[in-house]
Amino acid sequence: MHGTLVGPKHKRKNWYFSLETYEEHKNHTIDSTQVIYQAMKSPKKDGQHVNTTCSGARSIYLPLGLEAISYDERSQHQNKKIALERIHNKANLLKDKTISQNE
Repeated sequence: MHGTLVGPKHKRKNWYFSLETYEEHKNHTIDSTQVIYQAMKSPKKDGQHVNTTCSGARSIYLPLGLEAISYDERSQHQNKKIALERIHNKANLLKDKTISQNE
């Protein structure tokens, strides 16, 4: 085991672990075929590679009038996925809000 970083004489002993949990909502009623996607450039002005491609994504769900934008990732595919998750979260919040108002 000569040359490995892990061993009894290894000086670094500070190991960190981060765990984030997310609740998965299964009760949304969003029809993915009614979501409109638009590609967009990032509104950020930092760096030379930010506005070279249209990697941002805007998702619009017309039946509820919901809109979500994501330009967090470099990939347009990942940003579409994040924007769709945000639409689902907004729909669930809207649903919870209407339920609490009816009670």
